[in-house]
Amino acid sequence: MSAAGWVPLLAAVVYLAMLAGFAELVERRERLRRLAKHPAVYCLALGVYATTWSFYGSVGFAARVGYGFLAIHMGVAVSCLAIPVLWRPLAGLVRRQRFQSVADLLAFRFQSQAAGVLVTTFMVLALLPYLSLQLRAIVETVAALAPGMSDTLGPVYAGVLSVFAAGVGARWADAPGSERRRRAGLLGALALESLIKCAVLLIVGALILVQVFESPAGLERWLAEHPESLTRMVAPVNDAPWTALCLGAFLAAFLLPRQFHVAFVERPTDRAMRHAIWAFPALLLALNLPLPVLYWAGEAEGLTDMRADLWVLELARREGLGLLVFIGGISAASAMVLVSCVALAGMLVHHVVLPLAVKTSPAGALRRLPLIRRVVIVALVLAGFVVHMGMRRGLLVDLGLVSFAAVAQLVPGVFSALFWPRATRRGFLLGLSAGILVWAGVTFLPLLAGPMDPLAVAPGVGTPRSTAARFADAMWLSLLVNSGLLAIVSLLDRQRPAEAAAAAACVRGRAGGVRGSVPADVEDLEQRLAQVLESKVATAELERALAALGLDRDERRPLHLRELAETIERNLSEHIGPLAASMVVSGPDAETSTKLAAELQFLERRGEAPARSELERALDLVRRYLSRVLAELPLGVCAVDREGEIVVWNRALVELTRIEGGRVLGARPRDLSAPWAELLTTALAEGGQRERRIRRTGAGPQILRLTCTRLDEGDVEAMGAVLLVEDLSERRALLAELSHRDRLASVGRLAAGVAHEVLNPLTGILMVARNLARELEQLEDGAELDPELELPERLGTVVSEAQRIEVIVRGLLTFSRGRKYDSAAELERDRVELEPLVDEAVRIARLARRERSVEVGVECPTGLEIEVDGQQLIQVLVNLLTNAIDASPEGERVELRCTPTQDGAQLEVLDRGGGIEAELAERVFEPFFTTKTAGEGTGLGLAVSHRIIAAHGGTLSWSPRDGGGARFVVHLPDMLRGEREVSA
Repeated sequence: MSAAGWVPLLAAVVYLAMLAGFAELVERRERLRRLAKHPAVYCLALGVYATTWSFYGSVGFAARVGYGFLAIHMGVAVSCLAIPVLWRPLAGLVRRQRFQSVADLLAFRFQSQAAGVLVTTFMVLALLPYLSLQLRAIVETVAALAPGMSDTLGPVYAGVLSVFAAGVGARWADAPGSERRRRAGLLGALALESLIKCAVLLIVGALILVQVFESPAGLERWLAEHPESLTRMVAPVNDAPWTALCLGAFLAAFLLPRQFHVAFVERPTDRAMRHAIWAFPALLLALNLPLPVLYWAGEAEGLTDMRADLWVLELARREGLGLLVFIGGISAASAMVLVSCVALAGMLVHHVVLPLAVKTSPAGALRRLPLIRRVVIVALVLAGFVVHMGMRRGLLVDLGLVSFAAVAQLVPGVFSALFWPRATRRGFLLGLSAGILVWAGVTFLPLLAGPMDPLAVAPGVGTPRSTAARFADAMWLSLLVNSGLLAIVSLLDRQRPAEAAAAAACVRGRAGGVRGSVPADVEDLEQRLAQVLESKVATAELERALAALGLDRDERRPLHLRELAETIERNLSEHIGPLAASMVVSGPDAETSTKLAAELQFLERRGEAPARSELERALDLVRRYLSRVLAELPLGVCAVDREGEIVVWNRALVELTRIEGGRVLGARPRDLSAPWAELLTTALAEGGQRERRIRRTGAGPQILRLTCTRLDEGDVEAMGAVLLVEDLSERRALLAELSHRDRLASVGRLAAGVAHEVLNPLTGILMVARNLARELEQLEDGAELDPELELPERLGTVVSEAQRIEVIVRGLLTFSRGRKYDSAAELERDRVELEPLVDEAVRIARLARRERSVEVGVECPTGLEIEVDGQQLIQVLVNLLTNAIDASPEGERVELRCTPTQDGAQLEVLDRGGGIEAELAERVFEPFFTTKTAGEGTGLGLAVSHRIIAAHGGTLSWSPRDGGGARFVVHLPDMLRGEREVSA
């Protein structure tokens, strides 16, 4: 074995060591760490998309599909144009929930450990060929530079690369509780690698152009002399599956695990993503510029007998640039292997290893978490090498296309997480499983088993189609089956509450977490953590979250304890995944569930993310404003979430109930003290509007109006309810007092009429009494009783006149005595005849308006009965009649008509007054509204009458009368008649 054979391996080791040292230097130097957050570094780091496929395989792909090889990068450019509407919402969701992979996102969205396991297993299976692509390219490079050494150096290089990936890639994944820093070193290393591979390709392309064609003009002359070469680049374009290739690249640009990790998990700032819209495609353009030149140079040098993947290396070796191209290939391969293994290892640890370990030996597993990650990373690199050894030889691009088609299967789930909250767990799992089967049958199995084409139209076709053609079929068919099953099953399936809450957290941008019951206090939460984490780690996590939220260990408010638990959960989610973090915070045996955090209550003290867009700041101002409005409303507001826990308890409700908001937020209404527990629970359960009377300690009764409105999220189940609590006690007392004063004023006006009416019978009584007294004196002197004195008749006159006075006075007393009139429960209903009530009301009205020469005509059939509170009905009729008399000119006639109806009785009061102006018509029944001059009325008569009739379940309406005047109509339902009809 010659010493020169070890040169490639030595170069690889030196390069990887240099890269690791550079990453460490960036981490240690503050200035370099700040520089690593520059948008240019982020855009260069996205260049991890360009692997050995781009470095070597694109020339081989061009030999097959001509300029069609550009579709792989054009799709990325289109994907970058979608950054504002697709990448940015996804990045915001990843940042809010601290997701570390697409498996974390889908497991959280569908609240399913099975979803995380399926996505993880599928991604590992689908990307192992892609990992093997990188190793194959390096092994073949070694074979070209040092013939006979590939079998020896291949395994050695795989081992070196695995050590590099484990050491550099996993160094930031420390155990929970350690200090979290943005991985500036990783971004810096990836940016450096992108610069190196781009520079190598441009330098090699320029040198080979000069060596083979002497100048660009020489290349033009060669193409003119060999038009068939240009034709070979153009002709296959029409046959290439352009749309499928572009779609595959579009999706791979942000869904490949390595791209997802760099684009969203490692994203330093929002500004960086804005620059990626143009900078990332520009980088890919620079990488693609030399490729046509290298292809034509291979044809000019007669390399058509060897596989086109090796043309770049062979051309460079002939020109003495072999080691430089090897370094470029190492750069492309190591970047891809590094980030892919870090992302896949995180998925395996979060969704396969830790969920099992947390249930069996949680503390030990979490303590050994860094070691587990490193072992998984090494295992992935070595598994990729094993796949390379066992897979049939072919173009490097074939392996990449298989992985592209696999990544497309995640699209329905990811798009559902962002845009369709109705998707369900069963729909996602069935759709993804069906898509995987189609992908495996059309692209993956042929890659392993040799030439076969399950979708070939003619079974006797001698030459199977290319991987690119099968890739197009796999893309369209698998996506159709996957998304179709997801949509159909989701629409037929019932979404679990946990899924609905997680969907709301994803789609509407709310914070959300997965956990069991709210801890009783901080000590309870610490004990939960200590059951799974080491005591020191649990304490460190707790102290970190308390400091971030500005809370102390004495905190006992349920809502704030929930926020504390969610904060710890999100911190742990970054390192062990959302579902494992949920089990840690909830306790290994607790049943986990998803809840939406009550953001309105947190906004006043929550610290915001360091980098927020103008839109986020504007939305925050709106949230703060609405939160302040809720707090300051004079109306009591109580809101509960879908689980029935209180999330809003404003200041007015605190004053009404004497219960502090901090004691109830996060609790349930049934846990409140009496009488509020029964009152609020019943109102929330029954919905609608109701009035309740409660007894206050040391005070009179309290009248409350409770209005419950359920919150509906469209095709999602009800998300909770809002309860408005209004204290009507003071208002009712004020209205009763004003009504009583209005009645007393009416009594005062009645006094003169009563005095006049009483004087007439009183004069008669006095005259009869005086005559009888004189005659009785004569009897005492011995005179005999004159039979013509008609003593019985005269005494009867006295009695009748006295009874007349009694009726007048009693009517006055009855009218002046006030009672409540606000609800049906307060009425004293009796089965009465209407005619006597009407006569009484007319007599009182005439007394009150004795000075007015307005006739009152009555039409009321005898025997018309109805169930009413007679006293209250008299008050209504008196109010209507006195208003009609006041409005009518002298000498006119006011009419009172009573008619039976199918369900009760109707009373009409008609006058010939001036009527009511149209613009004032809507205010007729408003309290204190009157058209009379000052001092003639309080404006309460019609308002009080309207409330009395409403309490009877009837209606009081007004309309203009034909020919001038007004028409007031009272409709009273007969409750007894309605009950009889129902029973019949």
